[in-house]
Amino acid sequence: MIDKEQAIKVLGAWHRVEFFQTYSLPDKKDEELIPIDISFNEIKRCGDTLLPWLNVYTQRQLGLDPSKETTYTLYLGLFDKAVLSRVAEKCYSLSHYNHNIMDEEIEQRLDSEGDSCFAKLRLNEFGKPDWHSFSISTLPWALGHLLNNSIDKVTLSNFDGHSVMLMEAFDRISIGNQENNILNSEIIAALVKQIYSWAGLKFNDLSLSTEEDIFCFRLAYYQRERKQLGSIIKDLHDENEDETAKLDETKLPILNSFYIRDLENAINSVKAGTASKGLLQYLSSPGKRHTDLYSDKAISLIAKNLHPINTPQGRWPSDPQYNMSLMQQFAVNTAYKELSAGGIISVNGPPGTGKTTLLRDVIAQNIVERAKVLACLNKASEGIDKDGFLIELLSGYEMVVASSNNAAVENISKELPQKDSLWDGYTDCEYLKSVANQLNAKKYKEKLLPIKEEKKQCWGTISAVMGAKKKRDDFSNRFFFHKHFGNDVPKDRAEEINFLPIWQQFSNVKSISFYEAKKDFLSSIQDFDNINSIYIQFDNLRTNFCAEKYEQKILILKKNIISDDQKIDLANLDLKDTCTSINVFNKKEKISELALDKLKLYPPGFLSKLFNTKKNKLYTSNLHQKISSLELIKKELLIADSHSEELNHYLLRLKKKRQVSLSKIVEITAEKASKEQELSLLAEAMGECILPDATAMISDAKLQQNAYWQDKNINDLRSKVFISALKLHQAWLYEVRTIASFKSKMFQLVDCLKATKDGLNDEKLWQIIFMFVPVISTTFASLGRMFSKLNDNSIGWLMIDEAGQAVPQAAIGGLLRAKRTIVVGDPLQIEPVFTSSPALVDFVMESVLGSDKDKWSPASWSVQELADRVNPYGCMLKVQDEEKWIGIPLWVHRRCINPMFDIANKIAYEERMIHGNYKSNKDVPVVQHPQLKHNRWVEVTGNCTYKQYSKQLGEKVLELLIDIVDNGGVLKNVYIISPFKAVKSELKNFIRQNGKELEKDKNLNSFLKNNVGTVHTFQGKESDTVILALGCDKNNQGGAIWASSKPNLLNVALTRAKKNVFVVGDSFIWADKQFFSDCFSSLSIKEDIKEN
Repeated sequence: MIDKEQAIKVLGAWHRVEFFQTYSLPDKKDEELIPIDISFNEIKRCGDTLLPWLNVYTQRQLGLDPSKETTYTLYLGLFDKAVLSRVAEKCYSLSHYNHNIMDEEIEQRLDSEGDSCFAKLRLNEFGKPDWHSFSISTLPWALGHLLNNSIDKVTLSNFDGHSVMLMEAFDRISIGNQENNILNSEIIAALVKQIYSWAGLKFNDLSLSTEEDIFCFRLAYYQRERKQLGSIIKDLHDENEDETAKLDETKLPILNSFYIRDLENAINSVKAGTASKGLLQYLSSPGKRHTDLYSDKAISLIAKNLHPINTPQGRWPSDPQYNMSLMQQFAVNTAYKELSAGGIISVNGPPGTGKTTLLRDVIAQNIVERAKVLACLNKASEGIDKDGFLIELLSGYEMVVASSNNAAVENISKELPQKDSLWDGYTDCEYLKSVANQLNAKKYKEKLLPIKEEKKQCWGTISAVMGAKKKRDDFSNRFFFHKHFGNDVPKDRAEEINFLPIWQQFSNVKSISFYEAKKDFLSSIQDFDNINSIYIQFDNLRTNFCAEKYEQKILILKKNIISDDQKIDLANLDLKDTCTSINVFNKKEKISELALDKLKLYPPGFLSKLFNTKKNKLYTSNLHQKISSLELIKKELLIADSHSEELNHYLLRLKKKRQVSLSKIVEITAEKASKEQELSLLAEAMGECILPDATAMISDAKLQQNAYWQDKNINDLRSKVFISALKLHQAWLYEVRTIASFKSKMFQLVDCLKATKDGLNDEKLWQIIFMFVPVISTTFASLGRMFSKLNDNSIGWLMIDEAGQAVPQAAIGGLLRAKRTIVVGDPLQIEPVFTSSPALVDFVMESVLGSDKDKWSPASWSVQELADRVNPYGCMLKVQDEEKWIGIPLWVHRRCINPMFDIANKIAYEERMIHGNYKSNKDVPVVQHPQLKHNRWVEVTGNCTYKQYSKQLGEKVLELLIDIVDNGGVLKNVYIISPFKAVKSELKNFIRQNGKELEKDKNLNSFLKNNVGTVHTFQGKESDTVILALGCDKNNQGGAIWASSKPNLLNVALTRAKKNVFVVGDSFIWADKQFFSDCFSSLSIKEDIKEN
């Protein structure tokens, strides 16, 4: 049920929470030139000599190359992120908040490592500030209100008002320096002091100890070749660069929160009644739910939604011999059915169950739907209005893939255009192919590198990675301007260097005409409809036809005939008796008439009658007697005749009825035979199509592995519909690009992508961008900025991936702008990272929602869980003895073999997962590792030297790596995963310092950077082998208790491994822990090795 007041309060609570988010400074280790931190004491002692733009000697010390152009970034007002929890708990005794979250969990999930700052400012090489780049963190300002007991004043309007006052104070500080407008140490110190004052904080309020030096600022510096940099300041090292761009000259850009302004907009939209249906549903309480989808009762509902009339005409062109699983296709069909008028729906998929595959089919069908609009046009020009924008009918198909996980969204957008995403048989599938290669090629020193691996070469511009400003700029440059071949494009280009911007694609690559493409598309639609109509006809016939019903009708008719025959026999007997009686009565009548006549021959004389003599009296009596007797006989004869007539009519009716029954039997028998023949012929035409089976059980592997109404033929036809739809899009673009009004709008697309220029019709321009590139991916962090000028309901489809990792407020900007939202994820995998202390979040939530805080707290819920909660389609799943409602469940797994599959299935999914590559779960094999042999638990003991890490753990892990390398293996196919940040960091250091034997692997540095990490960093990834490094000792078991408190960590770690897993840990600590006991038992039992 949608309660607008509740929605406004929830948004308000999240809005306030966002003020307390921390901004993370870039890790010093990731910088090419290591930045330096400068304290107030150092400024006092050294002054301007610390600043490289004012001191040549300092430039030399920092290793700056004077031939290159330098840009500087000042991070003003440094503080350690770890201080926030302590300050908040000290001031407000928040320890009683979030008592249900373990300290160890907070340590691992809280992003408290590293530094943060109050503000950020960019300078040119001469030390001149670019005030347009200035951005401020709301955290210190909000923390000042928290410390001063005025949390109710933490609002965006108050913050913006105070920000104006801050800039006015900056202006006053800068007045004495107007002549050269270069920042010196005194001005920088004054700026930082002013920010502290503005925030209502003292220097030691954010200090971990009273003796600690207060750092004034961090100085980061970047150098680029002057010809590359020119006059444009680019900070390529800061992922948050686009978040500092000003959208409104009256408002300072917010440094630490990506969602504050979108949350404010959402509150206003709900109040104004313009909020999207999906947003309102997301913020509502659970409503009426359908039948549990993991019950046998749900099979009829599943069959209804998978009826061939609901089969999407488009399909991603993967190998047609492979069907979607039952619940994958149910999710796709249900999304289209339920979201036709807008809204939100969630899909819940354990690891390896094809969540991305599902989204690909949604993408394919959306493109087909838009192609159907194009196919209704008589000519291409009818698709644009007089101003050069798309007609309204072509809008609503825009697709955005968003996530908090940057790798997840990039992987989708990068994988879709690659040939590897298509079946080899669909070589004719192309869509702006040369542009796609240009967009996706790696670059080195402004040159595109050949794409040598054929599967990584692109087939079409189906999607693009955007979001952050630098990614949008890169897209613009590659899409419109970069000329790999200059102006002389060779006619024959090798596929590995087939790079063209859109203008050169138009002029150098031919396309079929709009008319031909339209004809081909309509033909492919007709081909599909012809076959699908057979499926529809067959299902309708199959549903309505029941041989038993026909037999029942015949049986009833036969029983009626038998009954009628019995009645006829009885009637004939009766008729016979009646006829006999009539004969008797006729004889009696004649005898009686003769007797009467005889009596009348001798009547008494006149005198006898006159005096009524005895003779007369006797005669009169006999006469009356004879007449009465005759009348009685006649009466009885009349009755008998009448009964005889009735019997004859009755018999006639019975005989007719009997004949009708006989005729109906013949008719029904013929109809039954005809229907059976029709079904037989239709069944032959359908080939190997999977049919619904009402007698199946929901847990049957065969049922779950294949969706109804799918086979190789229909899959192929649907794929060809999608391919022809793309060709129609391309042909349309080729024709309308020559129309002046449309071409003028293409020139505006670059400014639209920058999202900084006023006066553009951004919504209409984005529709054109989506016409070229149907799918755009972004992180939630960048979505608000990229679509800052788009209104409510302006994007057709939002697809949220890895939603279990996202805090609930992260999705608001997308939900606000999207008409339809599909949420995909798994709450039993990695949970969201805490960016603020859970205790502080709980306190802030309570300040707005009171006792309802637990229903909406970002410390307790994810986007996936909230979307699941309001989804009427789903099932109950027992998680740690608690029944939990999850969205549309996917159960067919296709990534891991055993033992990983079995363990994960048991600890997290009640053994509901079904392996899609084998007939049954019993057939899933175990294989030996090429170098390490059988999967196993590697025992390690020893005392921890740093948090959960011990030297012995490092030695065991290193031994495994050395065995792999020494026996001809490579490290790139191995992940080293730990639940703990400390173990991850120490392992990297230990391997780097002691792994000389590993240096024969040329990619060691890349391995340590990309293949060693916490469980959180590997969500959505997979490799052949996982080494799970546990840690902890008998005196330090808190981490083990936390890691085993939920199945999530072990579930994700195991399911990253496709073939092998090796768990390194102390069984004394871990073997009796929840979930890990199952892992220990499975890996300790000697398994028979089944080769694939």
